[in-house]
Amino acid sequence: MTFAMSIDQELDGMPVGTQGMEFSILAEYEVMATTAAGDDRVTTRFVEVEAEPLLQDAMDMMIGLEVNQTISPRGEIRDGSFALPSDLDPTLATMLDQMAERMDDLAAPLPLGPVGVGATWSHSATTDLGGYEATMVTT
Repeated sequence: MTFAMSIDQELDGMPVGTQGMEFSILAEYEVMATTAAGDDRVTTRFVEVEAEPLLQDAMDMMIGLEVNQTISPRGEIRDGSFALPSDLDPTLATMLDQMAERMDDLAAPLPLGPVGVGATWSHSATTDLGGYEATMVTT
């Protein structure tokens, strides 16, 4: 997965600036079970991360972490949680717990109807992540 993010900052309603960042995560997925409704119980383990130098140390802490999720056939996240080691930095643990609570808000489900060959679609979702408003646009 490769992520390109931009953060627009405001102070008292006045634009302060925009920051951009990119990072990539290599992950292994394993479908643990499938429900009668077709939802998959999936475990994801982060294997490798690549980020800009300022982010690399923080992103390296993600290596080896596991996420357990239930995902619908359309890609909707029904639930999710991180399997966190007991010695994980408390700040990162809190951030990941907050992220797990919001995973379903930021998921980009597939369209309800069929699309044509070469078609594209876009999904936008906004949620609160630890006091910050986060909007994810997936195309």
